[in-house]
Amino acid sequence: GSADKDLSADEAAKLKGNVALIDRGLVAFTEKIRRAAEGGAIGVVVANNQPGFAFVMGGEGKFDIPAIMISQTLGDLIKRDLEAGVTIQFNTPDKIERPELIDTIADFSSKGPRSLDALLKPEISSPGRDIVSAAMGKGTAGVKMSGTSMAGPHIAGVMALLKQAHPTLSSVELKSILMGQAKSLTNSIGQTYPLSMQGAGRVQVDKSAAALVAADQVALSLGEVNLIAKKTVRQNINLKNLTGENLILLVRLKGNEALALEPLSVTLPAKESKSISLNVQISAQNMTESLKELDGIIEFVHGTVVHRIPVLAIARKISVLQSKGLSVAATSEDEASGAAADVTVTNSSPHDGQVLAFNLLGTDS
Repeated sequence: GSADKDLSADEAAKLKGNVALIDRGLVAFTEKIRRAAEGGAIGVVVANNQPGFAFVMGGEGKFDIPAIMISQTLGDLIKRDLEAGVTIQFNTPDKIERPELIDTIADFSSKGPRSLDALLKPEISSPGRDIVSAAMGKGTAGVKMSGTSMAGPHIAGVMALLKQAHPTLSSVELKSILMGQAKSLTNSIGQTYPLSMQGAGRVQVDKSAAALVAADQVALSLGEVNLIAKKTVRQNINLKNLTGENLILLVRLKGNEALALEPLSVTLPAKESKSISLNVQISAQNMTESLKELDGIIEFVHGTVVHRIPVLAIARKISVLQSKGLSVAATSEDEASGAAADVTVTNSSPHDGQVLAFNLLGTDS
């Protein structure tokens, strides 16, 4: 059952010295464990009440008996075999390994872009699920947490290391080598996550510390773009060569087919900076939807990719509607009110448009 009510004397007598099998739901985990412990159970197994993996149960309280959660599938198997007898070993060297979760986005991670201006958010991904670290104020004890509570401090530590490795770079330049060396992430079936979920990708502190190039812009957030045919957006970026050798960089863009970059090659003298113009073309013809997040990565190649800048645009295909030919069959203003009228609307764009008719209820001052 669900252990949502106090046990009777008979139930407690049966439970004493055994392990309680309890279904998830109706009441808190701590309430279930408390009732089992008070009934004399030597341990608790909570079976999930929905498909998916088990997880670490939460809640306030301390108990002297072990308690774990198992999957719904395993719970069903145990229930099936209860009459034949089921034993449990709480202490085991075996571990459940989930290698398929490596470098995937947690299902609770937030998604962008930023609502007001469609700025690229998030900008970077870092470890943030079931991360073990030092427990604050607990001496040598550890704690396991998830979310930005772990991902944020991870990036703070990374930035401290990068500042140590490159003490003369500005904060923006340090951020550029952080994002410029990130690893693009794919889901369990090999599809690349959109930039509005992963930002530039997963942080790689070792590669960032060894970066060859820094920039004064970390991303090209092109915002909301209205398109009839195509539009070219120009962005100026200052590149800095961090090495003692001249670098010849090929600049290319990889990503959504509605985005394109005018071909560019740039020579960066050793330890010097140069300003370049990036012309990104956005084409409505290559958009499969009327409103679409378009993203890509601008790559700077010197034999291999030495720097990356993410690009994001929220593109909307628009129509051009014009109305004419209003005619009203009336001889006075009073008769005109509410009278039939004919309006011709033309669409001069290659995209479908909508005409929505409203009643005019009044006009203010």
